[in-house]
Amino acid sequence: MTFADAATRAVRALEIRETDSVCVPVPLGHAMGFGFGALAAFAAGARLVLPPTIGSAADGAAAREAMCAATLDAIRSEKCTLAVVDSHVTRAAAERDLGADAGYDHFRGGLIKVGSGDAIGVAESVKFLGAELLTVGKPKKT
Repeated sequence: MTFADAATRAVRALEIRETDSVCVPVPLGHAMGFGFGALAAFAAGARLVLPPTIGSAADGAAAREAMCAATLDAIRSEKCTLAVVDSHVTRAAAERDLGADAGYDHFRGGLIKVGSGDAIGVAESVKFLGAELLTVGKPKKT
């Protein structure tokens, strides 16, 4: 799969439109961030929002919390309609009490990396900010 293929598949799966704003907290050095995120937004003519990335999830709980906070702030303040995230952000967000009035009514979905590979929608979707995230990859069997 090329980055262009990933972008095309993301545009189709998410029905990305010119009116969308796509939040991509995944590093652009990763296929998820660059292909499924940034290139997909550009291909659809949508606005790309890159929140600050602070370290990596491997840096521990504080780094994961900072990544989550930056992502949530970007989605809320920039009125992002879509997001391309990893599971560290969704798990950290699930631990927060965001409340019904948290300011995410504009958010309609996105993609989440759950395992190896590039298949979209193989695993069950993940709930995030009241919307469904389609999965990318094949989750590990437990």
